[in-house]
Amino acid sequence: MGGFAEVIFTKHPEWLFGALLFYQPAGTFWIRTGPGIELLTREETDPECNCVYTTSHTEILYRIGVGYSFHTKNLTFAPSVDLDFVRSTTALVWGLNIGKSF
Repeated sequence: MGGFAEVIFTKHPEWLFGALLFYQPAGTFWIRTGPGIELLTREETDPECNCVYTTSHTEILYRIGVGYSFHTKNLTFAPSVDLDFVRSTTALVWGLNIGKSF
């Protein structure tokens, strides 16, 4: 089991959070899947007052991905590739996961 917390840096940052289940079929190769949420903020203009205000909303997402882990004493490094299904689209997400043993 695990989780994720990510930020996408744009004019209005997008935050993603989720819970994942992992399956390790061989060695340190793993497959993961689970639900999450995406927190979005946007600027909108009201034509009546000609003022700008910020709105926010939450989208549900589902993630599935694969990766490979490298272990040191208390840290784990794992490059990964994921597919996020959110807002009727599919997003390719890749990165380096860093974990700490307790």
